[in-house]
Amino acid sequence: MYPGNFGLGPVVILGNRQVVPGVLTLGSEHTTEESRRIWETKPDKGDQALDWTHVYVFTGRSIEQLTEAGVRPGTRVCVDGSKRSLVEVGDYIGCYFMDDRAPLTAMLGAVQLLGETDRRPRGDVYFVCTVKEEIGGVGGNYASRTLPGTLTLALEVGPTEVEYSTTVDSGPIIAYSDAQGTYDKSVADRLMDIADNLGMSAQAAVLGAFESDASHALASGHSPRGGLLCLPTLSTHGYEVIKADAIPAMTRVLTEFLLDPVG
Repeated sequence: MYPGNFGLGPVVILGNRQVVPGVLTLGSEHTTEESRRIWETKPDKGDQALDWTHVYVFTGRSIEQLTEAGVRPGTRVCVDGSKRSLVEVGDYIGCYFMDDRAPLTAMLGAVQLLGETDRRPRGDVYFVCTVKEEIGGVGGNYASRTLPGTLTLALEVGPTEVEYSTTVDSGPIIAYSDAQGTYDKSVADRLMDIADNLGMSAQAAVLGAFESDASHALASGHSPRGGLLCLPTLSTHGYEVIKADAIPAMTRVLTEFLLDPVG
């Protein structure tokens, strides 16, 4: 068994007329070089990284049956719900797609806290659930361009690795820059101060292989100012793990920032 095998498993194919169950599979590991597609992914054989060209989705249906279900090029394939449940690991929780479920939960928590307090933000606040962030920040760019305001603040999962001096067991990650460019220092400084004042071990970071809705909006000129607040996350874009108290921590920092973004 190799680590890549554990990413295989049940999926659902969202046909236009029918949802079709399937299995994302590589094929049998009990094969030789004659099964080249499988063999070349074995670390002790072909030694190539497992990629999408190596796998396929088994459905048990004919081409005609799939066509009848409305399956065609462009049809979405999603990880099955059976692989989306949260798992408690001591003081941590893990699951696929913590990105963006965890930041969304934190954002909704801030909405609730703002509704419960007598204080009010200094200006209008727009809470936006964006789409297609991973392929160009499409939703975030559109929101930043069409909604009033001069600041776009992104909520994200943040990588916890030695190269960034960030850890999953510390406080929120506040980015000063990423692969798209730099964030506003005054915004990052304010987020750091809020987290520190709340007794959290805030983590300043300069992120490399990372982009957000806010940095896309800045790079495209759709927002003059931007910031990035992250949940410290182990194994981003994999089976993601966060501390159980990371979501309420982000909620508290976000709420205080919205109420007093200047200090």
